[in-house]
Amino acid sequence: MFKKIKNNEDTPNLVFIILISLGVSIMLYPIISNYINTNKYNKIISSYKITSEEETKKRKKELIDKANKYNKELSKLKVIDIFGNEENDKDNEYNNTLSITGSGIMGYIEIPKIDVRLPIYHGTSESVLSRGVGHLEGTSLPVGGQTTHAVLSAHRGMPSSKLFTDLNQVRERDVFYINVLDEVLAYQVDKISIIEPTDLSEIQLINGEDYVTLMTCTPYGINTHRLLVRGKRIPYKYNKKVAKSDIFSISDVIFYIGLNFVLMMLIIDFILKKKLYLKKDIKIERLK
Repeated sequence: MFKKIKNNEDTPNLVFIILISLGVSIMLYPIISNYINTNKYNKIISSYKITSEEETKKRKKELIDKANKYNKELSKLKVIDIFGNEENDKDNEYNNTLSITGSGIMGYIEIPKIDVRLPIYHGTSESVLSRGVGHLEGTSLPVGGQTTHAVLSAHRGMPSSKLFTDLNQVRERDVFYINVLDEVLAYQVDKISIIEPTDLSEIQLINGEDYVTLMTCTPYGINTHRLLVRGKRIPYKYNKKVAKSDIFSISDVIFYIGLNFVLMMLIIDFILKKKLYLKKDIKIERLK
């Protein structure tokens, strides 16, 4: 009789341990995975900076001049058509421009408002977007200059890394930075748009202007449209004391879901144990 009671007590305890473990895993996974990937991105960026510092001034000037030439040729086009690109010798020229490490990295971006620091790669293939930020081929290279408009794209909502997940928290007048070789370019957000995936009107060149647009999918988890955050070039002045957004990030939401789940399991466990103790007392009384 008492053995049966003990087994009945063990069953809810085992279920409770499994559910608590699940809740803790949900709560910690985005935090741990993002921490690991952030360290990985920082190592890639550090390696890029070391390689850049080791390059001669002459070599770096050649790379920037080549990128400026690429942008000047692009500015002669009346309309940018990113869908018209075909693999040819020009693609090879594009992939070699600003490439100093051989890994495809052309620089890195910093968005203090959402605590993002990510490498920028050539192209927007899936292999690129799983590693960091991709430069949209067919748009200006991110070296600045009159009549340039670079478009940088990254995933949103990846479980292993936040990338551009929190881009929707960036507001007009926020500033982000593009680092290419020895140059640090500052851009202040002046326009935020939501467009259809095939709409190219918001990424066209504007005569005399220097823009960089950050692009990701929206709405979160549905991805039917594109969120564009456009920045206009301003004089560089790095400000570390940038106010963080008060809006919860996706990682925060997952964390609090997991925390609520754990609390709910603790309450359920308390209720189940209380019921079991009551049943045990009743059975003991009956045996007497």
